[in-house]
Amino acid sequence: MGLFPYLSGMIPLQYDEEGIGNSHTYYHDLPSWVALMAKEEGYECDVTMLAHGGWYLHQHVEEPDVRFNIKFGHYDYVVLQEHSHPFDDIPGYIEAATTLTSWICEAGSTPVIYGTWAMKAEEAVQATMNHVNRKLAEDLDALYAPVGESWWPYKTSWPDIEMYDEDGAHASERGIEFASKIIWRTIEMDFSHGRYQHRAEAHCILWLCTGCRFPIQGQTCC
Repeated sequence: MGLFPYLSGMIPLQYDEEGIGNSHTYYHDLPSWVALMAKEEGYECDVTMLAHGGWYLHQHVEEPDVRFNIKFGHYDYVVLQEHSHPFDDIPGYIEAATTLTSWICEAGSTPVIYGTWAMKAEEAVQATMNHVNRKLAEDLDALYAPVGESWWPYKTSWPDIEMYDEDGAHASERGIEFASKIIWRTIEMDFSHGRYQHRAEAHCILWLCTGCRFPIQGQTCC
């Protein structure tokens, strides 16, 4: 838990989380890492995940169970992560995220844009990913988990830590730990300082994520 400064000491909450996405979500069980970090700080956190390797967000929009989950799942937060490798359909991403965010807000939930990292051999792509993700979060009035923005500076500062798995796209366990801390802190800072500050009942999160195209261990990745 030592990569970032953390806030603690708030009212213990029960925290339920659901994830919908692709391999950047299910690779190394990312939601379970977030749940573990929450529990380490005194929050009961249950996670649920819906994931499809290689999907774009617009494919989630077309799935009837996604809208149903958002509308009737009673989630406090919904995390959105677009196809990352390649990051090649920005107009489609914006359109899908806008639609999903409208459903999220109608349900009384808070959207979270999860900004991922570029492939190990494509650091130059990161600037575009950062710009699009941050601007989209601002335009949609969503929270922004800047994993990609923090990824390369951390990697440069700690070159002996391998952030990538062997495929050069997915995160290693250390990379997943890094990403999980940023996502958890983004959400924790919002509910402990925002509208849920004095709320002691359950909190819920839904994850909507996508991925990359090339095969990894017999599957497509995110």
